[in-house]
Amino acid sequence: MPRRRMIDPDFWKDHYIATLTRDERLFLLGCMNNADDEGRLEGHPAYLKAAVFMYDDDITSNKVSEILEATLIKMAKWPESNPWRLERYQNSSADYLYFPLWYEHQAPSHPQPSRLPTPPSGPSLTEPFTDQTRQEIYERDNYTCQYCGADLSTNPRTLSIDHIIPLTKKGTHQKTNLVTACKSCNLKKKNKTLEEARMALIPGCKVNPMVSLKVIPTSNTLLTQDSLGQSRSDQVKDSLGQSREVLEDFRPFLDSEKDLTDFLATTLKRYLPRGAQWTLEVLKKFWLQVVGKPLPDVVYEVCFKAIKEHPPPVLARAFVKAAKYKGGKYDSRKYLAKILEEQAGKG
Repeated sequence: MPRRRMIDPDFWKDHYIATLTRDERLFLLGCMNNADDEGRLEGHPAYLKAAVFMYDDDITSNKVSEILEATLIKMAKWPESNPWRLERYQNSSADYLYFPLWYEHQAPSHPQPSRLPTPPSGPSLTEPFTDQTRQEIYERDNYTCQYCGADLSTNPRTLSIDHIIPLTKKGTHQKTNLVTACKSCNLKKKNKTLEEARMALIPGCKVNPMVSLKVIPTSNTLLTQDSLGQSRSDQVKDSLGQSREVLEDFRPFLDSEKDLTDFLATTLKRYLPRGAQWTLEVLKKFWLQVVGKPLPDVVYEVCFKAIKEHPPPVLARAFVKAAKYKGGKYDSRKYLAKILEEQAGKG
Protein backbone atom coordinates (compact mmCIF):
# COMPACT_ATOMS: atom_id res chain seq x y z
CA MET A 1 0.00 0.00 0.00
CA PRO A 2 1.16 3.61 -0.56
CA ARG A 3 3.22 5.11 2.24
CA ARG A 4 5.26 8.22 2.89
CA ARG A 5 8.57 7.93 1.08
CA MET A 6 11.86 9.79 1.13
CA ILE A 7 12.89 11.69 -1.99
CA ASP A 8 16.64 12.20 -1.90
CA PRO A 9 17.67 15.66 -3.24
CA ASP A 10 20.23 13.83 -5.37
CA PHE A 11 17.31 12.42 -7.35
CA TRP A 12 16.84 15.77 -9.10
CA LYS A 13 20.55 16.13 -9.91
CA ASP A 14 21.13 12.62 -11.21
CA HIS A 15 22.11 12.85 -14.89
CA TYR A 16 20.34 9.55 -15.63
CA ILE A 17 17.12 10.95 -14.21
CA ALA A 18 17.68 13.89 -16.56
CA THR A 19 17.17 11.55 -19.53
CA LEU A 20 13.55 11.01 -18.50
CA THR A 21 10.74 13.26 -19.63
CA ARG A 22 8.62 15.11 -17.07
CA ASP A 23 5.85 12.51 -17.34
CA GLU A 24 8.39 9.72 -16.89
CA ARG A 25 9.90 11.39 -13.81
CA LEU A 26 6.43 11.87 -12.32
CA PHE A 27 5.64 8.25 -13.13
CA LEU A 28 8.84 7.11 -11.37
CA LEU A 29 8.03 9.15 -8.27
CA GLY A 30 4.53 7.73 -8.28
CA CYS A 31 5.96 4.21 -8.38
CA MET A 32 8.15 5.01 -5.37
CA ASN A 33 5.19 6.30 -3.41
CA ASN A 34 2.99 3.32 -4.28
CA ALA A 35 5.61 0.60 -3.82
CA ASP A 36 5.36 -1.56 -0.71
CA ASP A 37 8.07 -1.83 1.95
CA GLU A 38 10.12 -4.17 -0.23
CA GLY A 39 10.00 -1.83 -3.22
CA ARG A 40 7.40 -3.80 -5.23
CA LEU A 41 4.16 -2.78 -6.91
CA GLU A 42 1.73 -4.08 -9.50
CA GLY A 43 2.69 -3.33 -13.07
CA HIS A 44 -0.68 -3.30 -14.86
CA PRO A 45 -1.18 0.00 -16.75
CA ALA A 46 -4.74 0.39 -15.41
CA TYR A 47 -3.48 0.14 -11.84
CA LEU A 48 -0.64 2.58 -12.51
CA LYS A 49 -3.05 5.01 -14.15
CA ALA A 50 -5.31 4.95 -11.09
CA ALA A 51 -2.41 5.16 -8.64
CA VAL A 52 -0.27 7.84 -10.29
CA PHE A 53 -2.37 9.74 -12.85
CA MET A 54 -5.86 9.53 -11.37
CA TYR A 55 -6.61 13.24 -11.99
CA ASP A 56 -5.10 13.43 -15.47
CA ASP A 57 -7.87 12.83 -18.02
CA ASP A 58 -5.42 13.24 -20.90
CA ILE A 59 -3.39 10.25 -19.73
CA THR A 60 -5.12 6.98 -20.51
CA SER A 61 -4.07 3.44 -19.62
CA ASN A 62 -2.54 3.14 -23.09
CA LYS A 63 -0.53 6.32 -22.47
CA VAL A 64 0.66 4.94 -19.12
CA SER A 65 1.77 1.79 -20.93
CA GLU A 66 3.80 3.97 -23.32
CA ILE A 67 5.36 5.89 -20.43
CA LEU A 68 6.21 2.64 -18.67
CA GLU A 69 7.83 1.10 -21.74
CA ALA A 70 9.83 4.26 -22.53
CA THR A 71 11.02 4.49 -18.94
CA LEU A 72 12.14 0.85 -18.79
CA ILE A 73 13.92 1.10 -22.16
CA LYS A 74 15.94 4.09 -20.93
CA MET A 75 16.68 2.45 -17.59
CA ALA A 76 18.00 -0.68 -19.30
CA LYS A 77 21.02 1.45 -20.26
CA TRP A 78 21.55 2.73 -16.71
CA PRO A 79 24.26 1.20 -14.51
CA GLU A 80 23.02 -1.40 -12.04
CA SER A 81 24.31 0.80 -9.21
CA ASN A 82 21.75 3.53 -9.91
CA PRO A 83 19.42 3.52 -6.86
CA TRP A 84 16.32 4.74 -8.73
CA ARG A 85 16.40 2.07 -11.43
CA LEU A 86 13.03 0.31 -11.90
CA GLU A 87 12.64 -3.20 -13.32
CA ARG A 88 9.74 -5.37 -14.42
CA TYR A 89 9.19 -9.05 -13.67
CA GLN A 90 6.38 -11.53 -14.25
CA ASN A 91 4.65 -14.09 -12.09
CA SER A 92 1.75 -16.24 -13.29
CA SER A 93 1.52 -14.10 -16.44
CA ALA A 94 0.99 -10.93 -14.38
CA ASP A 95 3.37 -7.94 -14.54
CA TYR A 96 5.01 -6.44 -11.48
CA LEU A 97 7.58 -3.69 -10.92
CA TYR A 98 10.31 -3.37 -8.30
CA PHE A 99 13.29 -1.26 -7.32
CA PRO A 100 16.39 -3.54 -7.03
CA LEU A 101 18.17 -1.00 -4.81
CA TRP A 102 15.11 0.09 -2.84
CA TYR A 103 16.89 0.40 0.50
CA GLU A 104 19.54 2.69 -0.95
CA HIS A 105 17.03 5.54 -0.77
CA GLN A 106 14.23 4.27 1.46
CA ALA A 107 14.26 3.35 5.15
CA PRO A 108 10.64 2.45 6.03
CA SER A 109 9.80 2.40 9.71
CA HIS A 110 8.21 -0.84 10.90
CA PRO A 111 8.51 -2.42 7.42
CA GLN A 112 6.09 -5.17 6.48
CA PRO A 113 6.85 -8.11 4.17
CA SER A 114 5.50 -7.75 0.66
CA ARG A 115 2.31 -9.55 -0.35
CA LEU A 116 3.42 -9.53 -3.98
CA PRO A 117 5.45 -12.31 -5.65
CA THR A 118 9.19 -12.25 -5.09
CA PRO A 119 11.26 -10.82 -7.97
CA PRO A 120 14.34 -12.65 -9.34
CA SER A 121 16.59 -10.42 -7.22
CA GLY A 122 16.35 -7.35 -5.06
CA PRO A 123 15.48 -6.55 -1.44
CA SER A 124 13.58 -9.09 0.59
CA LEU A 125 12.45 -9.34 4.19
CA THR A 126 12.98 -12.90 5.34
CA GLU A 127 11.15 -12.23 8.59
CA PRO A 128 9.06 -9.28 9.82
CA PHE A 129 10.75 -6.45 11.71
CA THR A 130 8.50 -5.32 14.55
CA ASP A 131 8.64 -3.17 17.66
CA GLN A 132 9.10 -6.37 19.64
CA THR A 133 12.12 -7.30 17.49
CA ARG A 134 13.63 -3.87 18.09
CA GLN A 135 13.16 -4.14 21.85
CA GLU A 136 14.66 -7.63 21.93
CA ILE A 137 17.78 -6.38 20.12
CA TYR A 138 18.17 -3.47 22.56
CA GLU A 139 17.89 -5.81 25.55
CA ARG A 140 20.21 -8.41 24.05
CA ASP A 141 22.88 -5.74 23.48
CA ASN A 142 22.32 -4.20 26.93
CA TYR A 143 21.42 -0.84 25.37
CA THR A 144 25.03 -0.45 24.23
CA CYS A 145 26.25 0.69 20.81
CA GLN A 146 27.93 -2.33 19.25
CA TYR A 147 30.37 -0.12 17.34
CA CYS A 148 31.67 2.52 19.77
CA GLY A 149 30.58 0.93 23.06
CA ALA A 150 28.55 3.93 24.22
CA ASP A 151 25.96 3.36 26.95
CA LEU A 152 22.62 4.44 25.45
CA SER A 153 20.40 3.43 28.37
CA THR A 154 20.19 6.96 29.74
CA ASN A 155 19.52 8.58 26.37
CA PRO A 156 16.97 6.49 24.44
CA ARG A 157 16.69 9.14 21.70
CA THR A 158 20.11 8.04 20.42
CA LEU A 159 19.07 4.38 20.08
CA SER A 160 18.80 2.82 16.64
CA ILE A 161 19.08 -0.56 14.93
CA ASP A 162 21.71 -1.26 12.29
CA HIS A 163 21.94 -4.10 9.77
CA ILE A 164 25.49 -5.44 9.89
CA ILE A 165 25.13 -6.71 6.34
CA PRO A 166 23.03 -3.95 4.70
CA LEU A 167 19.73 -4.83 3.08
CA THR A 168 21.13 -3.44 -0.17
CA LYS A 169 23.83 -6.11 -0.05
CA LYS A 170 21.38 -8.99 0.56
CA GLY A 171 21.34 -8.63 4.33
CA THR A 172 18.20 -9.66 6.21
CA HIS A 173 16.06 -8.68 9.18
CA GLN A 174 17.19 -11.77 11.07
CA LYS A 175 18.27 -10.96 14.62
CA THR A 176 21.75 -12.32 13.97
CA ASN A 177 22.20 -9.50 11.45
CA LEU A 178 20.86 -6.73 13.72
CA VAL A 179 22.74 -4.77 16.37
CA THR A 180 22.08 -1.80 18.61
CA ALA A 181 23.87 1.33 17.38
CA CYS A 182 24.00 4.96 18.39
CA LYS A 183 22.67 7.24 15.68
CA SER A 184 26.13 8.68 15.03
CA CYS A 185 27.63 5.26 14.25
CA ASN A 186 24.55 4.28 12.25
CA LEU A 187 24.91 7.44 10.15
CA LYS A 188 28.61 6.78 9.64
CA LYS A 189 28.09 3.19 8.51
CA LYS A 190 25.06 3.90 6.26
CA ASN A 191 24.60 1.18 3.60
CA LYS A 192 28.14 -0.14 3.90
CA THR A 193 29.72 -3.34 5.12
CA LEU A 194 32.03 -3.21 8.13
CA GLU A 195 35.05 -3.30 5.83
CA GLU A 196 33.74 -0.52 3.59
CA ALA A 197 32.91 1.70 6.56
CA ARG A 198 36.23 0.85 8.28
CA MET A 199 34.36 -0.06 11.44
CA ALA A 200 34.44 -2.96 13.89
CA LEU A 201 32.04 -4.57 16.32
CA ILE A 202 32.95 -4.50 20.00
CA PRO A 203 34.17 -7.73 21.62
CA GLY A 204 31.39 -10.05 22.72
CA CYS A 205 28.90 -8.72 20.18
CA LYS A 206 26.22 -11.37 19.60
CA VAL A 207 26.04 -11.38 15.83
CA ASN A 208 26.04 -13.71 12.87
CA PRO A 209 29.33 -15.63 13.17
CA MET A 210 29.70 -15.43 9.38
CA VAL A 211 30.03 -11.65 9.56
CA SER A 212 33.63 -10.55 9.12
CA LEU A 213 35.02 -8.52 12.01
CA LYS A 214 38.04 -7.44 10.04
CA VAL A 215 39.18 -3.84 10.54
CA ILE A 216 40.98 -2.11 7.70
CA PRO A 217 43.62 0.11 9.34
CA THR A 218 43.96 3.70 8.18
CA SER A 219 46.93 6.01 8.53
CA ASN A 220 45.11 7.71 11.39
CA THR A 221 44.52 4.52 13.39
CA LEU A 222 48.09 3.34 12.86
CA LEU A 223 49.43 6.69 13.99
CA THR A 224 47.19 6.64 17.04
CA GLN A 225 48.23 3.14 18.04
CA ASP A 226 51.93 3.88 17.65
CA SER A 227 51.72 7.21 19.43
CA LEU A 228 49.77 5.92 22.40
CA GLY A 229 51.53 2.56 22.62
CA GLN A 230 48.13 0.92 22.92
CA SER A 231 47.10 -2.47 21.69
CA ARG A 232 43.80 -2.90 19.85
CA SER A 233 42.27 -4.51 22.95
CA ASP A 234 43.36 -1.58 25.11
CA GLN A 235 41.79 0.87 22.68
CA VAL A 236 38.50 -1.02 22.62
CA LYS A 237 38.50 -1.19 26.41
CA ASP A 238 39.07 2.56 26.55
CA SER A 239 36.18 3.15 24.15
CA LEU A 240 33.77 1.35 26.45
CA GLY A 241 33.81 4.07 29.07
CA GLN A 242 30.36 5.21 30.11
CA SER A 243 31.12 8.94 30.16
CA ARG A 244 30.28 10.89 27.02
CA GLU A 245 32.11 14.02 28.20
CA VAL A 246 35.50 15.26 27.02
CA LEU A 247 37.33 16.04 30.27
CA GLU A 248 40.39 17.87 28.91
CA ASP A 249 40.59 21.66 29.45
CA PHE A 250 42.23 23.74 26.72
CA ARG A 251 42.10 27.11 28.50
CA PRO A 252 45.46 26.83 30.32
CA PHE A 253 47.21 26.75 26.90
CA LEU A 254 45.53 29.77 25.30
CA ASP A 255 48.64 31.98 25.67
CA SER A 256 50.84 29.72 23.56
CA GLU A 257 49.84 28.68 20.06
CA LYS A 258 52.46 25.90 20.04
CA ASP A 259 51.39 24.47 23.39
CA LEU A 260 47.73 24.70 22.39
CA THR A 261 48.45 22.87 19.13
CA ASP A 262 50.44 20.14 20.88
CA PHE A 263 47.79 19.64 23.55
CA LEU A 264 44.98 19.46 20.98
CA ALA A 265 46.95 16.92 18.90
CA THR A 266 47.59 14.78 22.00
CA THR A 267 43.91 14.94 22.96
CA LEU A 268 42.79 14.00 19.46
CA LYS A 269 45.13 10.98 19.49
CA ARG A 270 43.57 9.83 22.73
CA TYR A 271 39.96 10.06 21.54
CA LEU A 272 40.35 9.05 17.89
CA PRO A 273 40.12 5.26 18.60
CA ARG A 274 36.67 5.82 20.11
CA GLY A 275 35.29 6.97 16.77
CA ALA A 276 34.54 10.09 14.77
CA GLN A 277 31.74 11.26 17.06
CA TRP A 278 34.08 11.32 20.07
CA THR A 279 36.73 13.16 18.05
CA LEU A 280 34.15 15.73 17.01
CA GLU A 281 33.26 16.23 20.68
CA VAL A 282 36.91 17.14 21.32
CA LEU A 283 36.84 19.71 18.52
CA LYS A 284 33.54 21.13 19.76
CA LYS A 285 34.88 21.63 23.29
CA PHE A 286 38.12 23.09 21.93
CA TRP A 287 36.19 25.58 19.79
CA LEU A 288 33.88 26.61 22.60
CA GLN A 289 36.75 27.28 25.02
CA VAL A 290 39.07 28.98 22.53
CA VAL A 291 36.61 30.94 20.37
CA GLY A 292 33.99 31.46 23.04
CA LYS A 293 31.04 30.18 21.01
CA PRO A 294 29.80 26.77 19.77
CA LEU A 295 31.33 25.17 16.70
CA PRO A 296 28.98 26.07 13.78
CA ASP A 297 26.75 23.21 12.64
CA VAL A 298 27.65 23.97 9.02
CA VAL A 299 31.22 22.74 9.55
CA TYR A 300 30.28 19.33 10.96
CA GLU A 301 30.47 17.71 7.52
CA VAL A 302 33.94 19.18 6.98
CA CYS A 303 34.97 17.95 10.44
CA PHE A 304 33.84 14.35 9.88
CA LYS A 305 35.60 14.26 6.52
CA ALA A 306 38.78 15.72 8.02
CA ILE A 307 38.75 13.25 10.93
CA LYS A 308 38.65 10.41 8.42
CA GLU A 309 41.34 11.79 6.10
CA HIS A 310 43.89 13.63 8.28
CA PRO A 311 46.07 12.59 11.24
CA PRO A 312 45.77 14.45 14.60
CA PRO A 313 48.74 16.82 14.02
CA VAL A 314 47.17 18.19 10.83
CA LEU A 315 43.77 18.54 12.50
CA ALA A 316 45.34 20.32 15.47
CA ARG A 317 47.29 22.84 13.38
CA ALA A 318 44.28 23.59 11.19
CA PHE A 319 41.80 24.06 14.05
CA VAL A 320 44.15 26.22 16.10
CA LYS A 321 44.69 28.49 13.11
CA ALA A 322 40.96 28.56 12.29
CA ALA A 323 40.09 29.35 15.91
CA LYS A 324 42.62 32.20 15.94
CA TYR A 325 40.58 33.97 13.25
CA LYS A 326 37.18 32.91 14.68
CA GLY A 327 36.46 30.64 11.75
CA GLY A 328 36.91 33.33 9.11
CA LYS A 329 34.84 36.40 8.36
CA TYR A 330 32.12 34.91 6.18
CA ASP A 331 31.92 31.17 5.39
CA SER A 332 33.40 29.06 8.23
CA ARG A 333 32.91 25.85 6.27
CA LYS A 334 34.96 26.99 3.27
CA TYR A 335 37.53 28.69 5.49
CA LEU A 336 38.14 25.57 7.56
CA ALA A 337 38.28 23.33 4.49
CA LYS A 338 40.87 25.67 2.96
CA ILE A 339 43.06 25.65 6.08
CA LEU A 340 42.85 21.85 6.35
CA GLU A 341 44.03 21.55 2.77
CA GLU A 342 46.92 23.94 3.45
CA GLN A 343 48.01 22.11 6.61
CA ALA A 344 47.72 18.70 4.94
CA GLY A 345 50.11 19.95 2.25
CA LYS A 346 52.71 20.70 4.91
CA GLY A 347 52.66 17.09 6.09
